[in-house]
Amino acid sequence: MTRPTFKSFKEEALKREGVKKSYDELSAGYEVRKQLIALRQHAGLTQVSTAV
Repeated sequence: MTRPTFKSFKEEALKREGVKKSYDELSAGYEVRKQLIALRQHAGLTQVSTAV
């Protein structure tokens, strides 16, 4: 028996209403996080320098 790929696992999990609802609620926060990381990297800053 082979293990499912992450993509197929995610597709199956998101078919469940509770999982989909939680995923949707959290996705905005993750998108902001990705944007902040991109801005920090574009500015040439490290995680350490922004944490101080």
